[in-house]
Amino acid sequence: MRSDPKKAKNVDFRELVYIIKRHGEIEKELLICKQCLAKCPDFSLNDIYEKFDSRGVGVIDSNIFEKTLRKLGVYCVADEAKMIIKRFGRGKTEMKYSEFTRLFTGAKQPYFSIMNTTSAKRFSMDTSDLIQQLFELHIQSEAILEKFRQRVF
Repeated sequence: MRSDPKKAKNVDFRELVYIIKRHGEIEKELLICKQCLAKCPDFSLNDIYEKFDSRGVGVIDSNIFEKTLRKLGVYCVADEAKMIIKRFGRGKTEMKYSEFTRLFTGAKQPYFSIMNTTSAKRFSMDTSDLIQQLFELHIQSEAILEKFRQRVF
């Protein structure tokens, strides 16, 4: 499918290279953060999910996502929360548990079993810091991807 030349945007190649490079750097930081979290003895995917789905309805929408992030010390605007929900919720306006876990494991899940076996209900300060860092990196990643989409499409 070709784009309409009448609607083509004037794209600065250097800016696109920067965006792609920065996104790669963020993704590397995310991978390191996920690996560190997986090694935390007090981290459990079930426990973090329960913080977001405290009512036990089985899904997380962008409003709940944004409010829970705020409680965890991560501040984002509504649009950023919606972008994350849309990406990890596979285009929907909410995420189920299986989709939420992809925030922590990614497509390849080498640490999934480790993160699913422990349960402490409360996270240590170090683990809480890693959780904050992970969500902040996801927000940065989505923001840079959105910048890319706006420049290209």
